[in-house]
Amino acid sequence: MAPLATMKGNLREGKTVGRGCPDWLQCSPCEWAARTAMSSGFLRLLGSVLLVHSTVTAAAVPLQRLRPPEKIRCSRDHLTSFSGAVLVFKRNDNETFLRMRTDEDTTEAFTLRHPGKGSAAEWFLLGGKVFEPSDWKRIEIRRNKLHPRMRATVWACDDGSTPVVDWQPPSE
Repeated sequence: MAPLATMKGNLREGKTVGRGCPDWLQCSPCEWAARTAMSSGFLRLLGSVLLVHSTVTAAAVPLQRLRPPEKIRCSRDHLTSFSGAVLVFKRNDNETFLRMRTDEDTTEAFTLRHPGKGSAAEWFLLGGKVFEPSDWKRIEIRRNKLHPRMRATVWACDDGSTPVVDWQPPSE
């Protein structure tokens, strides 16, 4: 095989042999890859690298699962949480609607029905704690207008019960 400087020079100058192959390679990149891949030493090396990479990746990014708030009565195997930025928020005396862009890059919509109750505060939390009437000013600038960069985690049970919204106002 030619010295490295010669190989680089040949590549810069476009010198090739046969079927468009650099003269230092003597075969096409596909043929070289196929020959190299057939060597058992290469396959062992590749397998080791992939195993180490997957082990390091798994150790570096542990799976995180949110702990449901005490208020949630749904069993964990029937519960899903959606965390992200709230895009749309509308409330009236009978229902509250919100649309959010989740941290998993999906867009989700939720409607909390509360006929005759006036608000959905019963199904709201603020930072995992009971939502108080004075907390409205922490999530809204005015009625139906959330503070900028408002986030929430919506806890939804697959039994059709009303979802619980845990508001997460931006840090000040």
